[in-house]
Amino acid sequence: MRFLFYIQDFQRVSTVFEIASRLAEKGEEVVFIFTQKGIRHLVDRGLMRSLSYAESINCLESEASDLDIRGEVAMLDYPGLVKLIEECPQIVSWA
Repeated sequence: MRFLFYIQDFQRVSTVFEIASRLAEKGEEVVFIFTQKGIRHLVDRGLMRSLSYAESINCLESEASDLDIRGEVAMLDYPGLVKLIEECPQIVSWA
């Protein structure tokens, strides 16, 4: 099954990433979308490396266009976000 982790706020603890990692270890597909205050995670190179198990790491282009993350994170427009949501039967919203 494909899980979309929708990260909307900066996470001070690693719980959500540990849950996602455990799902990936069990053979589940894991996808991340970082929005709002959650985009602060995208500049954390160590965290991004630790998410290598993810099928993809995404953000909204309109929220992260000023970050130096090109090529490392898929930049989505709103139609792209809708498509991603439609493609993932399980959504974990983490604020």
